[in-house]
Amino acid sequence: MWKKQLAVYMLLALVWALPAAVGATGKDDVLLAAVRRGDVTAAEKLLAGGVAADTRDVWGKSPLIIAAARADIAMAQLLLAHGADIDACDNWQRTPLIVAVQAGSTWLADILIHRGADVNRQAANGITALIAAAQRGNAAGAALLIAAGAAVNHRDIMGWTPLMWAARRGDRETLLLLLDSGADANTVDRDGRTVLDQAVGNGYPPNLGELLRAYGALPADALPAAVYSESVPEPKCAAEYRPAIAGSAVKGPPAAPVTIFEYTDFQCPYCRSAAETVDGILAKYHGSVKLVLKHCPLEFHPMALPAARYFEALRRQSDALAWRFYRRIFAGQDRLKEGEPFLRQTVAELGGDLSRLDADLTSPAVSSQIAADIREADAFGLDGVPVFIVNGRLIDGAHPPETFTAAIDRLLAGGDRLP
Repeated sequence: MWKKQLAVYMLLALVWALPAAVGATGKDDVLLAAVRRGDVTAAEKLLAGGVAADTRDVWGKSPLIIAAARADIAMAQLLLAHGADIDACDNWQRTPLIVAVQAGSTWLADILIHRGADVNRQAANGITALIAAAQRGNAAGAALLIAAGAAVNHRDIMGWTPLMWAARRGDRETLLLLLDSGADANTVDRDGRTVLDQAVGNGYPPNLGELLRAYGALPADALPAAVYSESVPEPKCAAEYRPAIAGSAVKGPPAAPVTIFEYTDFQCPYCRSAAETVDGILAKYHGSVKLVLKHCPLEFHPMALPAARYFEALRRQSDALAWRFYRRIFAGQDRLKEGEPFLRQTVAELGGDLSRLDADLTSPAVSSQIAADIREADAFGLDGVPVFIVNGRLIDGAHPPETFTAAIDRLLAGGDRLP
């Protein structure tokens, strides 16, 4: 069944590795290419010849960020020696340190920290390097960051702390490290849950809950004032985007005055949170808003692409069936680690035709739709998920409902676009 999936992965790898055609030209572009292929000799010649170490590609990635993503220590040291900005961010506000931690390169992270990298700089979705370490189960990286002064109780856009991410993974080593470093076991997230609620709710071994209770963790309903508050971020309005609707899955009336394009990854926790938010928005503005789904599976989420393929294959049977699959997969996201059996079980439970599914999974149309979505995301310079485009304007990240309602209310009140 998955023989053709290898070809799809190769296609997507090519898409993600497209050379930057915008934002760098001539020798700058040659430097970026040299860094991508790990050619230190070529990069050194270009830098010695006066090429700037901080040139950017269309995604805002500097050579140092690209080297960090490759965990290329030699290249990173060369770039730093030539004055590369250690805290330069890409379009998703990721620094080289955050990217190095995401890539699992503790050695490179150590080099960047000792060179003065900001350990508490935030990327989109409020991700810090310590949250990235907790998300990846990188206990060594987390220890390094904490020793350098990383904020152990910082909350991301969902209100999740590094401790909550470690609990979600069932990562006992990182959990203990954070608790011993002063992590608050009773912080409440945006949905009113504590780390103990999350650990118990995700069905992790009982000893994980016992460990948390030993450090004073309580469920939210046992806290005197389990209240979460945050300011409502404004959507970005620096550019206008015109995504394609043709070929994509649409939920809602075609003539709805407000269109939300959702770029998502079925294995991304931020996307799961955002999907719940958008479901509420569609219910609140029934008839006035339509949702258009765009696939943007990230390379470090191994089940994101297969889930996207299942969704597109199920559309060949019924749009309603595909959208039920969408909701069920996000609701059971933690089970994606079970692999394809979970996807097939979900289809069977929803009443899908498995024989037809098998045939449609190998359809060129399915591969083409996903590849087109990724090309579009790349063309817009999107470098992470979730991302929403509301009548041409960008809302990046898993924002709370208030961000969407403020934008939609303005549009429905007579504005043809966001300010």
